[in-house]
Amino acid sequence: MNFQDDRTSSRMQLGFTSEVLSAFHFLIQDYGFKCVRTDVTFVRYESGSIFVNIYHGRRSYELGVEIGKLEKDPNVSENWYTIGEIMDFVGVRKDLKFTFFQSSNKDQIKILLERLAEFVKNYAGEILNGNIEILNKVQILRQEKSDAYIKEMNLRHIREMADAAWKQKDYVKFVGLYSSVEDDLTPAEAKKLEYARKKLYVN
Repeated sequence: MNFQDDRTSSRMQLGFTSEVLSAFHFLIQDYGFKCVRTDVTFVRYESGSIFVNIYHGRRSYELGVEIGKLEKDPNVSENWYTIGEIMDFVGVRKDLKFTFFQSSNKDQIKILLERLAEFVKNYAGEILNGNIEILNKVQILRQEKSDAYIKEMNLRHIREMADAAWKQKDYVKFVGLYSSVEDDLTPAEAKKLEYARKKLYVN
């Protein structure tokens, strides 16, 4: 047995596939899905319009669920959303303090898969019934969060440069940096900007 075979065998012993088929059987029973693929770390279900992927990261051991619109054209890339993103849209993720699940323990995998299945039951029911419009709204939320993240990273970078300019009393650079993000400054930062502008005016 080579290394790859040994690794596959050890993953099989975790029982991921069988636990998924048990915990997510409701997809077949209640929503008419079919299980179309099973692997030691991946199980996929499909209905007429929706797919559900349940995975166990091959290296990360992260357990997760992806839900998306089933594309009929094989040339069109699939777009999927995590159960966490759907819970964000519903507004329950923070209250439940859900981030992600990760485990390489057989018993814990069973428990975590059952919890993931409950999340899907409780918060993705309309999507499972084929409501594509909700997925479109989740996409909008994803984009808004991405834009907010990029904006925050940009602000952090500008603040770092502005802080250095302030310490060096380089008010020209400081004003230029903070003027570009003036609407997003804290009250303390706005006072510094006002002070720096006065220094430039005086000089």
